[in-house]
Amino acid sequence: MRVILLLILLFCGVHVKAVEWSEVRVVGLFKNAAAIEVNGKQHVLRIGRASPEGVELIAVNGQAALLLIDGQQHELPLGRVIGKGFQKPEVVSETVAINTRGQYLSAGRINGKSVRMLIDTGATSVAMNTVQARMLGVNFAAGQVGLSSTAGGIVKSYSVVLKSVKLGAIEVKQVRAAVLEGIYPSTVLLGMTFLNHVELSEKEGIMTLTKKY
Repeated sequence: MRVILLLILLFCGVHVKAVEWSEVRVVGLFKNAAAIEVNGKQHVLRIGRASPEGVELIAVNGQAALLLIDGQQHELPLGRVIGKGFQKPEVVSETVAINTRGQYLSAGRINGKSVRMLIDTGATSVAMNTVQARMLGVNFAAGQVGLSSTAGGIVKSYSVVLKSVKLGAIEVKQVRAAVLEGIYPSTVLLGMTFLNHVELSEKEGIMTLTKKY
């Protein structure tokens, strides 16, 4: 019916023009629907429906809405804004091979300084000992003091924020880390405060890390 109406309008000399958009924001996520703002105007769309500006909802889950805008798909989390002229970020991935001990070790950089890091999904944060922290120029003495459990027992720890942590081309800034007194961990642990920013996949002894955003 819409196609027939459009043909009639064109035949009669009526020009149909899509409404321009400059900014799209996701403001609500529901089952099979999402609330979006286009140029400040709010619309609730069900999957497969489009706003008057031509923004179509393709899919939705509890974290994000998949929108079709100007012929391109964009996954927008709640509250995220996309503006005119937006370009999708380049996909950045790195691979790390497993070693003979069953570990994923990689060279990396912390605050611009080279370091060996062990990828550890069981570590809640990036972690290092005080000797490593001094070598990397981390001012852990100014961090929040606490206690942590290590292979050597309970030790004093310091909660700090690293300016940047980099593995290959993947860089995450303002990364929370734990600095532990003593010799543990013997290798800097690349924990979840960094790994939460990447997607991990593992196949035949190769781990692939892809930056999320």
